[in-house]
Amino acid sequence: MDRRISRARSYLRSNNSGLSEIALSSGFSSHAHMTSVFQNRLGITPSVLRGRIQ
Repeated sequence: MDRRISRARSYLRSNNSGLSEIALSSGFSSHAHMTSVFQNRLGITPSVLRGRIQ
């Protein structure tokens, strides 16, 4: 799971793809699953993280 999170964080930093595309490319089953994992593990959603990065 840590690899998926790391990969997704990298994609969030490096491209402007949609969150659904990033989720699937990172190995998550859906955008909702990625959001749930981020919220539980990191305490932040992918969209908020992307906003802070950019």
